[in-house]
Amino acid sequence: MDSKKAIIIIPGIMGSQIFAAETITVPPTKGFADFPNTFQKGTRLWDPAVSRLMVVDEKILALACDSDGTPVYPTCINPPTVNKYNKRGGFQYGATDIYRRLYNRLYRHYHKHGYDIVLFEFDWREDQLETAKKLLAFIEESGYESVVLVSHSMGGIVASYFLSLGEKARKYVYKHISVGAPYLGTVELPYLVTTGNIRYSAFENMVVSEPVAQIITNIPAIYVLTPFKQHWRPFVSHGAGTGFYETYEETLEALEHYIPGWNKKLADKIIAEQSLMFNPDGSHITSLVDTRYVVGTGRSTTCSVYAAFDNPTDPTRFLPFNSVKNTEGDGMVTKHSATIGDTIPAERLFLRTNTKKTTSEHVAVVSCEDPKLSKLDYSTVDLVISLLKELAPPQQR
Repeated sequence: MDSKKAIIIIPGIMGSQIFAAETITVPPTKGFADFPNTFQKGTRLWDPAVSRLMVVDEKILALACDSDGTPVYPTCINPPTVNKYNKRGGFQYGATDIYRRLYNRLYRHYHKHGYDIVLFEFDWREDQLETAKKLLAFIEESGYESVVLVSHSMGGIVASYFLSLGEKARKYVYKHISVGAPYLGTVELPYLVTTGNIRYSAFENMVVSEPVAQIITNIPAIYVLTPFKQHWRPFVSHGAGTGFYETYEETLEALEHYIPGWNKKLADKIIAEQSLMFNPDGSHITSLVDTRYVVGTGRSTTCSVYAAFDNPTDPTRFLPFNSVKNTEGDGMVTKHSATIGDTIPAERLFLRTNTKKTTSEHVAVVSCEDPKLSKLDYSTVDLVISLLKELAPPQQR
């Protein structure tokens, strides 16, 4: 009898839906006191329904965590989606339906060969080491003997923590396909935290940036995006053109000093856990299994940030971080981060470049919807399928 097998998609940060677990009431947002701020059990809080713009603030504020990183309001997520093929409508695969096309193509190619196709949505706010433990529990409870992990963005961090759990976790992994993972964090972190502007999301607009900025510094998962000590490169300058903080330690001190609401307790805990993603010899934990790395480049991507001030002598006049960009990345994650300091062997690295035939944008690589292209682009999803071709019996490929 064939062993029980699965292909598990691990979404990126903000890529999973979050719902109200019971009826909750959020204090009114300044200026919108007359609009509803009570949400019934089952209301989708993330992604917010932008068709009702006046309650978007409250929905996002309902995702707030306290200073310990614990959600303030009772919330829940979808259970893992298993073998639910639905080509059009009627069901949503992650926030903004981002993983529909990837999920359905994996289903069409591999379910008939005995693989469960799973979308493992998770609470993207929590410490992702805890998410990795939940993934291990799900695999064990489901009776899987062999799994393929397909991780996107922050999902690559979850996969890394999963592998760090030791042989009890790694024994399950037949292959890992990583797409656009920020293995060394993202230099855009200061800009993201000070503005709430989620550049790589479908919600890059004024509607969500203010409430996101209000809650973001108490979200544990945000701190794993802090650029890593391993393969360190200075990325924060004192001001436009005035020189960089050269060391890892002084950069962390600058972030703590200049980012309003920086939660040092959470940051210290989460940043300390980053070392779990590296082996004693300095190699990355993903090297312990058969991993292929799909990396986007050619998009305008933040490569450094600088602090801006109305008055440098008055810290209350601090303005949000501004960014300096180049094209060495996918719009969110630099090539340096996604390739773990350019340490990925060439035979395991698959670059997606910004051309008319291939999209390399951080979200579009899995959603297939690049606004700069006139039609859907399945090139990266098809690449993932091809990297898994040995899963199908040769006579049936």
